Amino acid sequence: MLKKRPFIRIILIFVVTLAGLILVYPVIREYYLGVLLGTGNHLMSSPGKDVLIKYLENKESKDLDMVLHIGNSAKMNEDINSAYWLVTKASTFYIAWIELALMVALILASPVPILRKLIVLVAGILFVHVMVFMKLLIQVYYVVNHNPGLEILMLSPSQLKLNDVLLDQFVDTVQPSLVLVVIVWILMTFTMKDYKKLMSSKSK
Repeated sequence: MLKKRPFIRIILIFVVTLAGLILVYPVIREYYLGVLLGTGNHLMSSPGKDVLIKYLENKESKDLDMVLHIGNSAKMNEDINSAYWLVTKASTFYIAWIELALMVALILASPVPILRKLIVLVAGILFVHVMVFMKLLIQVYYVVNHNPGLEILMLSPSQLKLNDVLLDQFVDTVQPSLVLVVIVWILMTFTMKDYKKLMSSKSK
């Protein structure tokens, strides 16, 4: 039945993968956040002039488990006591787990050789985490450009409008990320030869 109805197989693997991530997460939470936050601090500590960003674990909340401290590095150097900081929070469940579970489900359900599945699986996991850092960076740009107290302006008016749209449509909602995951999965997984096989099998 699952071979004849691939969507049921994908849904089942998605549910099992997401449930597995939720169950295992308390065990790997400290290590996972350590890698995620360490990479974020290393790659995105200064996305623009005079911006200082520190990614920390939010131990007060299991849902909003990431905290972004955003400040002005120039003021920090002048007088740390007068530095102005803003804090915004993020959830790994919404920005990572749902997309990751879907990517894994699509790849495992793909009718392609096992070696290609493994290669695409690694690439898919990396892609999902690139999306995670993109979402965090969009959050940073939003906070910096909408808070005059930081005295930092990183985006032009047109760029700011685009960033606001991305925040609303890409960061604050899950659906666009899922569509992007599906598109990337198709591009990474299937060749023209695979499509011809699928089309020929449907025509029989």
